Amino acid sequence: MQDYRKTNVVIKPTLAIETSGSACGVCIYKDDKDYINMSLLRDRSHAAKLATLIESSLKNFDVTLRDIGRVAVSNGPGSFTGLRVGLSTAKGICAGAQIPLVLVPTAEVVAMEVSIAMSLDANFVVAAKVNTTEFYVTKFRKTSESYVVTDQTQVLPIEKIKEILFPGDILVAEKNWFDSEKYVNLLSPNPMLVAKWAAESGTEIDSNKIDFVEPYYFKEFIIKRK
Repeated sequence: MQDYRKTNVVIKPTLAIETSGSACGVCIYKDDKDYINMSLLRDRSHAAKLATLIESSLKNFDVTLRDIGRVAVSNGPGSFTGLRVGLSTAKGICAGAQIPLVLVPTAEVVAMEVSIAMSLDANFVVAAKVNTTEFYVTKFRKTSESYVVTDQTQVLPIEKIKEILFPGDILVAEKNWFDSEKYVNLLSPNPMLVAKWAAESGTEIDSNKIDFVEPYYFKEFIIKRK
């Protein structure tokens, strides 16, 4: 990772959008000591409140979209509706302001947050709810640097989760659905870490190449009729 402090390059802040989970969140981020982070936890608020959160964040950080260098969006897997709201908003901003887009893997944002407090070589499982019976599950291990993925994301029915939780594994989920002995509650990914991941590890997609970019749903979206 380049150390920008040793250059004369002016780094424009990142606008990060997090709508993959229960909370609707926005962050304007320059570095770990200079950012604003705003989230709203209200049922089905993403579509109605995201634009307001973005506007408020820009105003309170004293910048406009002309000052933003990139838009980072938490790209899933996660809530189908939330992912569509977040990415469509991000793409609209990128197209209008002619700035690049960065897609950020949601499970890795969670891993970045929780791994900070874990001991070296700790194994942990990030579980995000798909529907009433299934979960997105990704396995990680804490390393001296941060974390590594040890088992790629898969969709598992709730009764199968216990089969991949080995003794000593830490479960990271919105609720302790599986009565795990070691459990970390995490309601939604942190928008600041969406921005941080994008700044440190993200790949920028030029604004003229984003038309066909889609959320990482992982599982096919099926509408169930009663």
